[in-house]
Amino acid sequence: MAASALYAALPVPIQHLATAAYGLKMRRVRYGSVYRQTRRALAASERAARDELGRLQAQELRRVVLHAASRTRYFSELFRELRLSPEAIRAPEDLRRLPVLDKATVLARAQDLWATSVASVQSYFTSGTTGTTLEVPIDDASRQRNYAFFMRALSWAGVEGGRSATFAGRPIVSATATRPSMVWRWNPAMRNRLFSSYHLSAANVAAYSRVLCAYAPDYIDSYPSSVATLASLLEEASLPAPRPRAVITSAETLTVSQRELIERVFGRCFDQYGCTEQSVFVSQCEYGTYHVHPEYGIVEILRPSGDPARPGEIGEIVCTSFTNDAFPLLRYRVGDLAVVGEPGCPCRREFPVLQEIVGRMDDVLTTPDGRAIGRLDPVFKGRRAIREAQIVQLSSSRVVVRIVPGPDYTDEDGVSVVQEMAGRLGKEMEIFVERVDSIERTTGGKFRAVVNQSRRHVVDIGTAE
Repeated sequence: MAASALYAALPVPIQHLATAAYGLKMRRVRYGSVYRQTRRALAASERAARDELGRLQAQELRRVVLHAASRTRYFSELFRELRLSPEAIRAPEDLRRLPVLDKATVLARAQDLWATSVASVQSYFTSGTTGTTLEVPIDDASRQRNYAFFMRALSWAGVEGGRSATFAGRPIVSATATRPSMVWRWNPAMRNRLFSSYHLSAANVAAYSRVLCAYAPDYIDSYPSSVATLASLLEEASLPAPRPRAVITSAETLTVSQRELIERVFGRCFDQYGCTEQSVFVSQCEYGTYHVHPEYGIVEILRPSGDPARPGEIGEIVCTSFTNDAFPLLRYRVGDLAVVGEPGCPCRREFPVLQEIVGRMDDVLTTPDGRAIGRLDPVFKGRRAIREAQIVQLSSSRVVVRIVPGPDYTDEDGVSVVQEMAGRLGKEMEIFVERVDSIERTTGGKFRAVVNQSRRHVVDIGTAE
């Protein structure tokens, strides 16, 4: 019997014990000596000058390139084919001598990208929306390095070491559970309660309100769609909400309307961006600026021509990670888009700045005249009568907006959405509204705000665990 099936068959009290035991195991895996060493190093480099950060990046880049070339079949073959010595890649600008590594190649050559002679490796899986998942090997040391960066992000939000409430894609509660007060499990080793993202409904919201307010977490860690849905339900029912010091969102693109709703109900929201492959880590500082953590790796934002995007320009995110030795990826195209920001921030960290994380490449609509349209969430800004919405492009000229209505929804809300969409997409696009009871999540529990079915996309294997 699979572990998930065995867990589901356990009585609720035993599920609490199983969750606690798993939390104790994960605490040992995540927060060992490598974690502590990395936290000390990150504290030392956080206020480093730009030149010093550049030297640290160059040093790590040389290490990772030599490691990839000597320990993986894929990069060993690539350097031979290019007739290029790994020692020639000494600085970030040298990376352009290597081709971009796309997801299709990573899927096809995954075994050839596994590094040899790396100890204590475990497999993790991306949550692909197309049904295609990637097995990612991560060694324990790399896992600990990753969590050191996560803890740094928590410290920026002022909640390092606090107790948390988590809403994610784990099926911790049976889908048939009928006692709403039991839609959480306890993880005392991590000072954490895990709440189900799959039981958020008007029928259960009072129980969520009661349990969360009694627990009073220091921070909520959640997919944006889950915590925004909870915020909407609490607001509609005029129920009390906890006021944690921070809400930490990740794994999905956080929209402007979601942020406004979350901050109105719960308080300050800090977003972060990463992926299961441990290729990139971006988080917001106390001033709300998105910073690329330079010690994690090198991030390029590239135009379609392959040239670096300038501040204010949108481009593809291409990553070279320093973090996962078991699965080194050089110039890896993650399939997401971002807007380059102007350098500098009031926080005075000399880290690269992103103005905006746009989302996945296939979350962009394409108009009949060839324009790529992203970031359509302002269409729903201020519309409290709409609980959730998803935009689906069915063909080059046809779009349906799937709406989960709130209690105050009327047909005028739908008409207004169509008008707002038409103003952005043009008159040639047919736009329809479809009322639905709910919007399905991916196998990993994630919410897709935009789905483009009109063309074949780069295979998506997820953006976070």
